[in-house]
Amino acid sequence: TFRPTRVTTTARAPTSISTGCSIISRHGLSDAELLERVVPVSLTEQAARWFRLTGHRARTVEEFRESFRGEFLPANYEWRLRRELELRTQHPDESLLEYVRAMDELYRLANPHATNAEKVERVTRQAHPTFAAHFRGCRFADLEELATEAKRIQGDILAARSYRPLRPPRSQSSLAVHGTAAQ
Repeated sequence: TFRPTRVTTTARAPTSISTGCSIISRHGLSDAELLERVVPVSLTEQAARWFRLTGHRARTVEEFRESFRGEFLPANYEWRLRRELELRTQHPDESLLEYVRAMDELYRLANPHATNAEKVERVTRQAHPTFAAHFRGCRFADLEELATEAKRIQGDILAARSYRPLRPPRSQSSLAVHGTAAQ
């Protein structure tokens, strides 16, 4: 049986609603079932009052999301998200995989209709220079494919950083060549 999560109106509520609706949709519930049975029992306090008064008018989950966000997010929230997406770069101590996942989540919130090509282009362009060289000449279908490659790239970089060449064995012939043999 499905047990809905209670959602209150906090800064994370719009994301929780969106994520919850997406997850439930993948489990076979239609928009109508979500909006009639799940959403009303998932909302509490101010969000529940809003839904009873006006939110129930949404015909699709997408309409509900837009209406919910319009009601509870700050007026410049979407602009701030888009701006964060434009300015977000990979931090020097952030793994490439973490960066790709963070950008994917930011895209889900700031620009869910962006094409895969746009996402991949921005993520590779704004990656730390350490990783940028590894992307030259590579084509990725989407951020999932890029994330898979990120694991390999990180492994290669770690292996290169930890590489220590073996010392050549000290033999009589090498000592004679270098003139350091004991007299």
